[in-house]
Amino acid sequence: MNQQERQISQGKDFVVTEYVKALIQVKARQLCRRSDFNANEREDIEQELLLAVLQQIERFDSTRASLKTFLDRIVSRAAAMLLRSRKRQKRGNGMQPLSLESDCTIGDDLKSLSNTVSSKDVANRLGTLSEDSIARLEQTEAIDVAMAKMPERLRDICRRLMSGTVASVARELGISRHQVRQAIDEARHYFEEAGLENA
Repeated sequence: MNQQERQISQGKDFVVTEYVKALIQVKARQLCRRSDFNANEREDIEQELLLAVLQQIERFDSTRASLKTFLDRIVSRAAAMLLRSRKRQKRGNGMQPLSLESDCTIGDDLKSLSNTVSSKDVANRLGTLSEDSIARLEQTEAIDVAMAKMPERLRDICRRLMSGTVASVARELGISRHQVRQAIDEARHYFEEAGLENA
């Protein structure tokens, strides 16, 4: 039994060395520099990372990696999990998902949440909502008007972009992707004039 294995068998206190403390402090500082976190959370982050180390240390195997490498991996993974969790919260704007089987109160009635979701909501979520044919026709006409007003060079690039990417159009025309993007910015003016603000 080597020294590291003896230390593990004697308890977890040895893990809280200067190396681990420094490693955790560095990771916590890195996370606090990100917009997802703030400096006031540093102590909490350090505690989370230390807890991860203490929970995982029994899995250390000196035949597979050195103790420092093992600890680095634990702290890095724990930091990545904290970051992933924070991004998930941010995407949800702090909202917790609800089951459609849960109950909600509408007026004086207690109903299942699934009864409040319309078929249109479901179709919209699944991308199967049929488009308004009149709105689609108006949009097509606006695109035709915008394209007709463009110089031929811009019109050609826009037509190619309808079935290709910036990279493929640049390749076809023998120009740079930057030039294609400039043409897109130029064409945007024509689409906006035709009433297509989100073009």
